[in-house]
Amino acid sequence: MKYETSITEEESKVIEELRCPAKKVRLTTENGHVTGLEIRSANLEALPESICALKYLRFLILPINSLRRLPETLCRLTNLVELDLSYNKLTSLPAGFADLTGLRRLCLRENDIKLMPDVFGKMTHLTDLDLAGNWFEVLPESICKLRDLCRLNIQYNALKTLPERFGNLINLRDFCASFNLLESLPKSFGGLLSLRNMDIRYNKLRALPESFTSLASLSKVNLSLNFLRSLPENMGKLSALKNLCVRYNLLETLPGSLGSIESLQKVNLSHNKIKSRDEVRKIFVNGVLIRF
Repeated sequence: MKYETSITEEESKVIEELRCPAKKVRLTTENGHVTGLEIRSANLEALPESICALKYLRFLILPINSLRRLPETLCRLTNLVELDLSYNKLTSLPAGFADLTGLRRLCLRENDIKLMPDVFGKMTHLTDLDLAGNWFEVLPESICKLRDLCRLNIQYNALKTLPERFGNLINLRDFCASFNLLESLPKSFGGLLSLRNMDIRYNKLRALPESFTSLASLSKVNLSLNFLRSLPENMGKLSALKNLCVRYNLLETLPGSLGSIESLQKVNLSHNKIKSRDEVRKIFVNGVLIRF
């Protein structure tokens, strides 16, 4: 069965070796070569060693399959800019994975990877990284070298800490770390000056670092389902904050400086230990919607 007549015979052979129904295989071609390969929900169990023959491949999209391992030859696809291996059964990555230095988007969510190899030192072009739904207990320090990273999703893992230099991710805008075991945030966290949206629900945070109040671009933050007894006194420095959700914590009051944030629209305080709702209401004089 031929999938595409305009590609080379060598590339056509690779597609044949995938042994997928033609209707499940979507190809993008350019100048007679395969530049994009997408196979979704096809119960694909393995990639052939010959995958490296697709040397012009830029987009490899293989979500919702049954991949348990990746061939080492995959790491020769150095033109890749997007790799989506989400919802498979991977337990590890090839030794040469760090050679995929051109990647801009990498999605490994919902696999069974327990140890993330220290591969990010060379992947400096990554802007979007999704590691959600694995079994990570630690993140490699090299993740802090991803200066171009804009979006990071590490929810549903078993992380207790973040790397000390996490604040080096100066272009990070969207960060999700909900449903982990985080007990604290690193002191460098305030270095995330581009951060706009943050979701750290359902962890074990007992306090926030003072540097948290340096997040001048932060617009929406969800700190629900932690063990916070207080918030930093200088929360008013979060001048772009619009939505603050801290429900299901142990808060008894809020810092008065929150009232100085003109952009603030919503505060969700439900299921805390607020002693005086009237005192909390006095903090906000600009029509902020408060939920107790």
